Amino acid sequence: MGNYVSTLQTRFCPEQKIPEVHGHVQLGFEPVKKLFEENVKKGKEENAQLCVYHKGKKVVDLWCNSDEQFNADSLVSIFSSSKSITAIVVAWLVYNNYLRYDQKNIRNLG
Repeated sequence: MGNYVSTLQTRFCPEQKIPEVHGHVQLGFEPVKKLFEENVKKGKEENAQLCVYHKGKKVVDLWCNSDEQFNADSLVSIFSSSKSITAIVVAWLVYNNYLRYDQKNIRNLG
């Protein structure tokens, strides 16, 4: 498994208290926790989760919440997550001569 990073649901209302950061990081990934905590303190995160896998192992598992209904196991919508994967797949297809950037790639599959 390669590296995987996801951030989920970020919103902030200045009138609310600063959420507390929960979770853990493996040795060597403390800067990630520090940046996450800074984002929370600056109001960039209110209800958020961050999980990072490196070489198949979970090395970062952090979350913060400003309301009691949001926790580490909350499910939230993820938007625009497929764009980077699509770009990687297209680049692989071009590299392996299945596609060309300068050519239309439309076929009738019906």
